[in-house]
Amino acid sequence: MNEILAAYEIMKKIVMDNEDLASATKAYFALHFYTREKRKIIQALVVRALMHQFVLENMINDSFPSISKENTLLILVALTNTIFVKALEDEETIEKTKAILPLDANISLSMLEQLLTHAYDANHLVPSYVRVDSTLYKSYQYNIPTWLIDMWNRHYGSNVTQRLLVQIRRKKSPSYRINALKMEAQDFLAREKEDFKESSTKNTVLYMGKLPMKRLEAYRHGEILPLSEGASSLIDKVSSRNYDDALIMVSSFSYFPLALFTKQQENPHFLLATPTYPDVIAYRRAIELYGANKVEVVESPLSLLITYVSEKKDQVWVLPPSSSFQYISERPDFFTHFSKDEFDELLDIQRDYLEECATFVKEGGTLIYFIETANNKEGTLQIHRFLDQHDDFVLLEEKQMLPLDKKMSMGYFAILKKGETQHD
Repeated sequence: MNEILAAYEIMKKIVMDNEDLASATKAYFALHFYTREKRKIIQALVVRALMHQFVLENMINDSFPSISKENTLLILVALTNTIFVKALEDEETIEKTKAILPLDANISLSMLEQLLTHAYDANHLVPSYVRVDSTLYKSYQYNIPTWLIDMWNRHYGSNVTQRLLVQIRRKKSPSYRINALKMEAQDFLAREKEDFKESSTKNTVLYMGKLPMKRLEAYRHGEILPLSEGASSLIDKVSSRNYDDALIMVSSFSYFPLALFTKQQENPHFLLATPTYPDVIAYRRAIELYGANKVEVVESPLSLLITYVSEKKDQVWVLPPSSSFQYISERPDFFTHFSKDEFDELLDIQRDYLEECATFVKEGGTLIYFIETANNKEGTLQIHRFLDQHDDFVLLEEKQMLPLDKKMSMGYFAILKKGETQHD
């Protein structure tokens, strides 16, 4: 069986058909039988190709300037094997790549052989003609688009941006919040000391084991929830005793509301609104698993929220769509599916979420905005634009969390109070 062809077909689904990595891989293997060992090789080829896509595509386009997108992906997979995976010998890689190339590929086969047999240093793939201090160099080095690096440079300066680029490409230990309704943190750590260790954030642990999340007994029994440390620290910060009634508007399924519910052992009434019915079903099942009470879940886009909210709330949580850069390190195909145009569209959607949700906050109540990303445009600039247009809200606290070391996660929150003007 041709591993190069298999990885190439999966890459086409991801890059050209806009499928995510997990779905594309699962769909391909459902139709084609491979041994476990072959599947590992194919998956490694796809993941490595995505992790180094920008610089490898540049190398290919330097050699073949007029090459088609399909042929670029094919050579990208073959080049990935040559440099990173090394599961196939050079001759086998060349033979299998040539076998897939169409007759009208219009590339030099001798140049292809040279490209695939060159002795590359996997740590030094950026071409020598690219300046080391340039944005393009960092883009190739970290597989991050230039528009994002330029934006971070403007927001945080080049030194912080460099540290960000290093950290977001490093694997992190998954963070879990302990369900206080089922277990105390100290009891959990005593029982699970081999696979979990204490985190720097209260009630949160880091997973050091090997099993996938869905196979963990503690997860399946609702004792822990996957949650970033930044999200967990915000939940601990906002007191549950200042209000009787809360609204949470979330754009898609997230463990954040579930962790919020499980913190409230004497919890107020929660109304959780989410735009799609599959997410409603997922939330209802999760609420039962985690033992949360007094939670009503409704399917509602922003435009229909008023039909479900009869009274204004003491507290309103806004979790709009965001660029979610918290997950770059976990998703090799992240920037295959996320563009600058999509980023600009998100800003308008976030404004809509803030504007609509603010109408449901009662006098003296709080509006809490939370996203898992690192961008001033989505965070502090978004909130201060809102405050400029709403004199009846005042900012109590805001924080941009940046993963500048292994203990920190990425996120932004703002806590606003209604009923006081900014001039009081």
